[in-house]
Amino acid sequence: MFIIEFPLDWTRKVTMPPCEAENYDNILCIIWPFPGIFFTLWALDMVNSKNVYIGFGIALALSYFFYITQRELKEKELPSPRYFFFISLTGTLYGLLWTYIASSMLIDLLGLYVIVFRLDTTFMGLTVLGVGNALPDALTTISLAKKGYAQVI
Repeated sequence: MFIIEFPLDWTRKVTMPPCEAENYDNILCIIWPFPGIFFTLWALDMVNSKNVYIGFGIALALSYFFYITQRELKEKELPSPRYFFFISLTGTLYGLLWTYIASSMLIDLLGLYVIVFRLDTTFMGLTVLGVGNALPDALTTISLAKKGYAQVI
């Protein structure tokens, strides 16, 4: 699992700001605008030279803003900044973007199965419905098991 999880977890970590106050990381807030904005441009298929320059300017401004405010936080020793609501909102939007990408990949993969195995589209539609119904429960159980709250019967 480490081979599969590590690249995805690392990419998620550098493209999303920390949404929870207890996971707040000063350095990550300064770094995330650069990979985060370019990830957004890639995910929304908006990569062109004009958007890259605009994105770089926005990322530079955000990183500078976070850097200046991080120095003030260290002096006052506050756990999270006052603008943490903005960071949480942005992290939520990036989470929705990751969901969009994952669901697009799932649909493309299922379309490939339909073509390769010559399956009926009705059967595949019911499979998508079943996966959509069971996947959240499975992911919740896996997450709880990793934290030690789920038991194997």
